[in-house]
Order: sequence, then structure tokens, then C-alpha cells
Amino acid sequence: LNSWGKTDELHQGLSDSEASLVICDKERHQFIRAAQASLPAIVVHPDPLDPASHAFWPLIATVDPSDWTTADIDPEDPAILLFTSGTSGKPKGALFSHFNCCQALMNIELIGAATYMTNTETMNQQLANTTPPKTLLAVPLFHISGLFSQFVMNLRHGRGIYMMYKWSADEAVKQVQQEKITVLMGASAMLLDLLQHPDFEQIDASVITNVSAGGGATPEKLHSLYRTKLSAAMPGAGWGLTETGGSGAAFTGHMAAQRPGASGFPSPIVDFKFCDDQGQALPPGQPGEIWIKSAACITRYFSGAHDNSDFHEGWFKTGDVGYLNEDDLLYICDRVKDMIIRGGENIYPIEIENCLLQFPGCAEVVVVAIESERFGEEPAAVIRLNDNAQPVTAEQIQAFCAERLAGFKVPVEVRFANEPMPRTATEKLIKADIKRAFFG
Repeated sequence: LNSWGKTDELHQGLSDSEASLVICDKERHQFIRAAQASLPAIVVHPDPLDPASHAFWPLIATVDPSDWTTADIDPEDPAILLFTSGTSGKPKGALFSHFNCCQALMNIELIGAATYMTNTETMNQQLANTTPPKTLLAVPLFHISGLFSQFVMNLRHGRGIYMMYKWSADEAVKQVQQEKITVLMGASAMLLDLLQHPDFEQIDASVITNVSAGGGATPEKLHSLYRTKLSAAMPGAGWGLTETGGSGAAFTGHMAAQRPGASGFPSPIVDFKFCDDQGQALPPGQPGEIWIKSAACITRYFSGAHDNSDFHEGWFKTGDVGYLNEDDLLYICDRVKDMIIRGGENIYPIEIENCLLQFPGCAEVVVVAIESERFGEEPAAVIRLNDNAQPVTAEQIQAFCAERLAGFKVPVEVRFANEPMPRTATEKLIKADIKRAFFG
């Protein structure tokens, strides 16, 4: 469950999952009790907090591992229930079988093998590095990339992990230096925060061997920072969703460095098709909603209360718009629900956002649709500048876009945020809340 949830969110998750036991920390315990007072709890705390709870470490000390028996597990038995991030509604439970999990994890192993085969010289140099590999785990464990790509895979290979309590660029800079972190993985927004932090210049970045952004297209600004601040690291990119077990597309090394904006090559265990709004497959190279079929993908949401219409004959409608180019590379255009239709022209906010991230001093940006009497919808932008950025006007922002984008893509309104904009626990900007706050 999302550990940052409060009583109502936790109650929904506990009810949907039909949980019979919860393991939590002291801080979460109060919300668990308020949500479901009778649910037994194991609390990671030295002392029991109430009659229905047990202290974690004393309980573990009473267990003799030699008494354990091997469970009789079928590949299709339930293994993990993860909840989607819920940026567009209530989180949904994604139920993975043991088969799904193994397929997803072996897919990550395959990506590692492909990385070695296509970057042999660089990989051999890294293997000769005497600094022990250690990943900065800044993505929550209730997120698919944090759980599978970072936690389980490092655990499987006996590599070091430094787990952050929550994302903070200040704390991340400190720990990258102190812990001699060699691998950085996270959302593009997190890596932008880190690499643009004023104290990052003091870090010995030569020990960092890998840096990877997931969840969508890597902004050109981030690739530029890789080149200037992490020249010794192999860049990587990938795309996947909770429902797909994180499997989708990925690549690492010189291929990723030479193709900014791409999300990688399709995984061998994944079939893609790109469809119009009627579910009809589109010609190759034409952007459409991405449908996926994969051995790692779930077949439905766990709770009957959730709509399962996105699952159809083994295919899952991802809600992302994208296409495969002539080199079989996946490009993500945007979310279906975020696409702006201006007088019949499709506008993908991510294209405008990536443009504005190049504006000097831009820390974060969101582009949303606002109503237009003439065109139906038009793009509007909300921008937050760095603390040390020079003052700018909306007209300067629009002029910057007009030099780089078609005229119909230039935001008709520009607003400025004085504080960091709201994000989910997985560092996704919450566009609905931002639009409501700035445009009503």
C-alpha cells in the first residue's frame, strides 16, 4: 500500500485487498487503527502498541527457521498485490501471480545481458571498478520499479542498497557522496532535481556507473546533464506500468545516449499494438494508444469494484500514446487523457513541457488543456523557476516556445508557481490538482 496514504486511502486498500494482517511502522499504525481497528498488525517497533499488534523484532526472535516448510506454490497462485499510483482516480489493485513476477524479473535480467553484449568495453571497465555497486533506492517499494528493478534485483545479486525514507534532493546529494552510490534510478523529475542541485558539483561523480530514468520519454535537458555531469555513467531509459510488471521497453548505454526521447526497444516478452479510439490497429509509425500483451501483465484488477474494461482478450490498454519508429524504438507521446485537441489538431503536452524545460532556470513545468470558445481546447502552462533564476514574463516564455514549436502549440496562458507543484509518492505531477489550482 501507499505508505503516505491516510485513513481513507488505507481503508480502501485494506478493504480491496481483503487483508488479514498488516505489517507497518509506528507512524502508519495510527492510521491503520483508524481505518480498521480490528485488523491484526505487526509493528516494526520495539514494543506492542495495543492488544491487536505485535512488535516486529521480538516476534522474529521467537521464530526458528529450521521449522519452516517449503510452500506448495502453483505458478498461477497470487504473489503480490500492488496498487496503481492513482493520478487519475482511486488506486486499483494489480494482482500478480508467481508466473507474472518471474517473467518480469527475468525480463530485467535479459535487459542486463543485452546491455553487456551491446556495451562490452564499457561494461568491462565497470566490472574492473573496485567501488562496490550500490543503488540509491529513492523510489517507493509500493511502486513497481522500486520493488522489482531496484529492490528485488539488487537483493537477488547481493548488491548494496541505500533506502531513502522519502525523496529529497538535499538528502540524496548527501547520501550519494557518503554512501559512494554507483547506480541512480528514478523518475526524470527526481534526476533533474539531483543533477541540478547546487551541491552536486562537490560530488565525485566518477564512481557513478549507471543512471536511468523510467516511466516515459527522457527529456533532452536530462540527457544534456548526463553528458556534462555524469560522463562516466551509462545512461538508460525504460517504459512500463504497474499493470505490466514494469515490462515494456528499455535500453541502456550508447544506444540510449544516442537516441534521446526514445524509451527503448520492446521487450521480447511483450507484444505491442497501437490503436485509435475505436480500438482499431493503426499503420506502423502512426501514434496511437499503446495496447500490450505480455506474460508479465496482469489480466484484471483485483477488486470487483474497479472497471476492467481496459483488459480485452489478453491485451491491456495502457492509456499512453506512442509509436515504434523505423528502428523499432518506442516513443511515448503522452497520456490519452492529457492530449489536447485544438481545432482538430492533436497536441501532446509532453512535447511542450520538454521544450519549456530547456528554458533557463525552469525547475518544473506542467502543460494542461484549457477551454477555448473558438478551438475547443488550447494549451496552457504552469512553470516554477529555480530560486536563483532571473525574473521572466509570460510573454518571454511564449516567445521561447514560438521559436521552437508550431504556433498552435504555444501556450496561450502561462502561470508561475512559487512553490514545488504537488506530486504523487512516485514523483508524478498531479495535473488535475495543478490545473484546478491555477486555472479553476
